[in-house]
Amino acid sequence: MSTLDSASLIMNRYTCMPPSMASVVFTAPHNISLKRDGFPDHKPEDYTSFLASKLAQATGGGSLHWSRAEIERTKEYWLAHQTSDPSNRDPNFLTTDELGESPW
Repeated sequence: MSTLDSASLIMNRYTCMPPSMASVVFTAPHNISLKRDGFPDHKPEDYTSFLASKLAQATGGGSLHWSRAEIERTKEYWLAHQTSDPSNRDPNFLTTDELGESPW
């Protein structure tokens, strides 16, 4: 996969609504099942992306959450493997080395 294809694939996994100047960004990384080091997978939390988007709209802020396409892809992954996709990690469990590549 070329660098462009790889970057395009990564960007399709997230939905980002940019904030206005000097504003806040609401994040909702837990709307899909996520891997956690040394702990059971984090189960999806319903409505977190909806809340992040609505709060951002109400305040003029921004939001970041997994895209609808990524939500559907991870559901299919779960059905096929009965575990979370290891490429989707809970941002609360990222290592220092992973922080530079994570949108969270």
